Amino acid sequence: MPKESPGGWRCPDGVSVDVEAPVGVLDLAARPANAIKQLGIHSVSQLMDFPMQEFCELHAIGVKSVADVQSKLFNYLSGASLRIFGIHEGKKATSASKAVGTRSLVNVMLRRLTKQQREVIANYYGLWNGAPRSLRGIGRKSGFSGEMIRQIKKKAFTRLHGMFGNGMLSGIVARKIGNYLDANTEVRCGVLTRDEAISCIADDCSQEQAALALSLLNDIECPTGDILRRHLVEVEPGVYCVRKAVPPRYTLLLKLIKLALQTKPVPERTLRDEILGQVGNEQLRLMERMLSISPSVIRVAEGEIVLSRWMEAQDRTTSGRAEAALLHLGRPAHLREISENICTLFRISKGERAILAAILRTPKTFVRVGAGTYGLKVWALVLSCAVEQALLPDKS
Repeated sequence: MPKESPGGWRCPDGVSVDVEAPVGVLDLAARPANAIKQLGIHSVSQLMDFPMQEFCELHAIGVKSVADVQSKLFNYLSGASLRIFGIHEGKKATSASKAVGTRSLVNVMLRRLTKQQREVIANYYGLWNGAPRSLRGIGRKSGFSGEMIRQIKKKAFTRLHGMFGNGMLSGIVARKIGNYLDANTEVRCGVLTRDEAISCIADDCSQEQAALALSLLNDIECPTGDILRRHLVEVEPGVYCVRKAVPPRYTLLLKLIKLALQTKPVPERTLRDEILGQVGNEQLRLMERMLSISPSVIRVAEGEIVLSRWMEAQDRTTSGRAEAALLHLGRPAHLREISENICTLFRISKGERAILAAILRTPKTFVRVGAGTYGLKVWALVLSCAVEQALLPDKS
């Protein structure tokens, strides 16, 4: 049964929508919208509290305007805005992400615009089979100036943000991410890449189209932020964790991995045993996931893991690669073995002569220990210090 709000507006008996949403969600006509703005009413709850009788007595507000406000207020409070996206009250099993795909969602939103606004937004974001265009490019094709196209785009976004920018789109994206995590076993540990995050909303369109749609949803919902970061934590460039307990575990595990890989590559199995030891399957899945997608590490030949920055630092010159090969071996080696190890690590073929020339050019790094066999001077220094320490008299 309908009832009345404190201001005398007709309302449904049960209200489950956000009454603190901006009044723009009602999508009112220009005249009543301007009147409400002049009254200093910014939210739906403020409109419900404002006396309806006083609103009717306002200058230049006719019966049709009052009826428009009453009708759209009642529809919003009864969940009509949710039904636009296929969400039905009273059916807990039905979610926005399952009820409507991303492409259908965007099309429903664009139908709330004028034809001209719809064409500008579609061309600007490249929806659905085109490439994104600049405002000036859209203007040249349509015969308008870039400034005119900018004004049309601004009006379109004002309307879209007023109707859908109150957390509704953010909630839909959150449900889609949750559904993706439940459906894909490899990401159930709560870690995913940005491409996988975009795949969460690519339910009725391609990955490229989903990325364009996400840009539109982001600009409507949070123009100065990132809609994904409302539900995910970026722990590394392009790597996201679901909120709660996963980001701290990821950060700690990454620190341990970096410490273990400071000087040379380590076999994945050895790395896992050294860091985790005997742990449950959850930590093991998280580490395996990290080693497969983290930009901080690289898989090299024979299942070994190495730090990306270490590999990049050693990959600049032949002498750097030779140093990396010796660090990898952990002992002095013949030029032939150094050459083979360079090929294993960097997939670059270097002859023994080139390696010898590079070693001779950097005498501060390498030391000759035999015929065609070289080691690192730092090893000799460490050994010398160890010998001196052993020869010192025991003061105890």
